[in-house]
Amino acid sequence: MQSDSGLLSRVAVVLEPKSAAPRTSAAKKSAHASSVAINTLKSHRGPVFLALLTITFLAQFYAADLKGIWNDEAVRLTIANGGLATAPFETRQPGQFADVLKAIENFATQPAYLLLVNGILRITHSYSVIPIVTANLLMFLFSAVGIYLLARSLLSPWGVLVSVLLYLWNGFAMVHVLQTREYSLILCLLVWNMAFFYWLFKVRRVGGRRIFWWISLAHFLTTLAAVYATNWAPFFLWPQAVIALLLLRRNRSAALTVCANLGLAGLAWLPWFLKTPKTSALFIIWDRRPPSLSLLLTQFHVGTEHLLVGSKQACLSLLTLYYWMLLIVLVGGVIYFAFGFLRQRFEIQHLVLTTLSFLAFQIAYFFLREPLSTAARYFILYLPYIALLIPLVLSPLVSWVAPSVARRAWLQIGVLLLFAAAGLAQVRNNYRDPYVDHGPDFRVVYHYLISRVAPRDKIMVGLRTNLMALNYYWPSPHQIQLGYGAAPQDHTTTHPRIWTVSYYDEESPSYRRYADYLQTLGYKLAVRRVISSVTIRCFQANPRASEIQQDEQDENGDAGPESDLQHR
Repeated sequence: MQSDSGLLSRVAVVLEPKSAAPRTSAAKKSAHASSVAINTLKSHRGPVFLALLTITFLAQFYAADLKGIWNDEAVRLTIANGGLATAPFETRQPGQFADVLKAIENFATQPAYLLLVNGILRITHSYSVIPIVTANLLMFLFSAVGIYLLARSLLSPWGVLVSVLLYLWNGFAMVHVLQTREYSLILCLLVWNMAFFYWLFKVRRVGGRRIFWWISLAHFLTTLAAVYATNWAPFFLWPQAVIALLLLRRNRSAALTVCANLGLAGLAWLPWFLKTPKTSALFIIWDRRPPSLSLLLTQFHVGTEHLLVGSKQACLSLLTLYYWMLLIVLVGGVIYFAFGFLRQRFEIQHLVLTTLSFLAFQIAYFFLREPLSTAARYFILYLPYIALLIPLVLSPLVSWVAPSVARRAWLQIGVLLLFAAAGLAQVRNNYRDPYVDHGPDFRVVYHYLISRVAPRDKIMVGLRTNLMALNYYWPSPHQIQLGYGAAPQDHTTTHPRIWTVSYYDEESPSYRRYADYLQTLGYKLAVRRVISSVTIRCFQANPRASEIQQDEQDENGDAGPESDLQHR
């Protein structure tokens, strides 16, 4: 019986219908997919970074010739040339380094970038800005490598990607890369100087004495190069001395090395600083607006907009919302880190102290001297520090908002997509309007004039910067005269037409006097156009009545289709 009952029980088990295998819910599949996606992205951050570098290079290199130069770029190109070029465009030869140093004496700027541009001019044997802009782009990408390495030591793999996106796809950085100005070099030097500063305090753990002294030498050279690249460098370097003193007891050799490097670089910079010309911002007021709290807030709003979203936003948009989100995260994070300053890692202490020190300098200079320190272009110098600070704030914030692994993965993917979309939107805006933080486009002015100015005509400019900008393009520089006034040869040579090119001085007393003088000689205003904010007037000897009638229409505001090229 027992055997029969055992057999029956086994048969019953076999014949019993099997229960269905448990099904995986759609929510679990989605959570698993998000986790796999974010982990794959994190594990391949190196290839992703290289892909971002490649995309950035292609996007910015393709935009290298969207616009011509303006006054600030013309000043730098003139100095890098070794002085004002007087030979025809095709036969110009750049001077040597000594010529650059001599030409720079009349300007308030540092020589490092100008010497670099001079070297590019001599190597390429070309006055095209494309090689210069390409060098800017390569320096910017090299600084992005430094940001990537710094982020790897400070952040999670997700935070590294956020930091790189913030830095690489920044519209304001693209603006400065595509201009013949020194900001790409400054960013590169500040980033790598910061990297060497951090590594000095870590190298003894992973390397030997030889590596320590190589890093020390690199820190000194980047410090020295930085002070010779910009007058603002000391405000980004002195916080290193404070952090070194705080770390003196924990790592005496690194702390003393940092202080020695900063001191030696300061001594090496002192002779050049003492030669600062009287035309520098230290002696001349450039922005004569009276300082006020409302103006300060306006300046900071404009500056932070340019820094965070690439340009000033005129209406509600994705970039506007993105700007306010980043600003709240940045300000809140800096305040949080500042209140717990002594408990933070020394790298965070340095980032916060550097940001606050330059902010304090801007505000003090604004009220004690003039609003020049809060010009939008100087906010680009914050970029390396905020590119690391914002992910440092976002990483714990994301973990707090989404404690579960799956939700955190989805949130991280969403934030990455937001940063990528905002970055691409900034790049797209620069294609649509390449004149952010850009003065008048003198290439457009040149194209207008070159088809109208005859060889016997004369061109008059009132300001040296306008002369430099137009002279960069003009094939016969001797045809351009600086200063509104009669030249000795005017008494023996009759010019059929005299053209005046004015920017910032279109209604100056000197221009008015010269216009009255031309009228006494029988010249009549025949053409008036505004091209990219530059006022162009043509005075013609004994013009026909029909021409004078047309000129009167121009003076009344009908400036023709070219007036649409006004710089915003």
